[in-house]
Amino acid sequence: MKYEIISLFTGFPGRSGRGFLGWSSIYLIKIFKEKNKSINLLFDTGGYNERNELKKRLSDLNLSPDDIDIVFISHLHFDHCINWTLFPSAEILIGEVELANSDPCIDINVPDFHKEELMKYKNLHVVREGEYIHGFEIVMLPGHTKGLLGLRNEDVFIVSDAVKNRSEINELKLMNVLDEKRAIETIKYLNENAQVIYPGHDGKLVIKNGKWDISNNLSESIFVAEVGESDFETSLLNKRG
Repeated sequence: MKYEIISLFTGFPGRSGRGFLGWSSIYLIKIFKEKNKSINLLFDTGGYNERNELKKRLSDLNLSPDDIDIVFISHLHFDHCINWTLFPSAEILIGEVELANSDPCIDINVPDFHKEELMKYKNLHVVREGEYIHGFEIVMLPGHTKGLLGLRNEDVFIVSDAVKNRSEINELKLMNVLDEKRAIETIKYLNENAQVIYPGHDGKLVIKNGKWDISNNLSESIFVAEVGESDFETSLLNKRG
């Protein structure tokens, strides 16, 4: 099977004095079929603040929201799921366990009303571990949430917040996990099976000198409005890059 993973948004492992930035990864997976046809699968949809930019970055690839065939939602946190409404023509895939156990009254990171609206969506498809989507295996990666799902093709894993950043998988510095024991078990499983990991809040991870590291430099810019268009890098940006 031929495919290409395009990082529309590279997740960034940062937070501010106001809380988590929520700058998550969004991946477009182009799965090439026979007769020059391809399937466009969007893995996660980002946060509401990325709504316009997501459409722009798709447009830069000569794609519109209507060109997305499948939206795969790894879990129902606000920074990963909330833009599913941009894709009215797509089949929306969400895990059975995640859908059953996500409650904004218990987990404040689950956005109000979205689960209820998602369950009404005509093209919703509830999926389970072990099923396949055009050659990608659905894998259960619990810990961050009870039912987080990822995708696997041989030793390449797209894992969302099962591994948010390289510190989690290298040093087990876990943050914002529902079940720490299961999160550690998931990381052990990934260490034993993965050679490439696409995480939830960091760049693409590969093994370098015995440790997981980003394959390319990582940076983001913050532009200060109405004070002159000066952009600046915080110490965190410099540290993580």
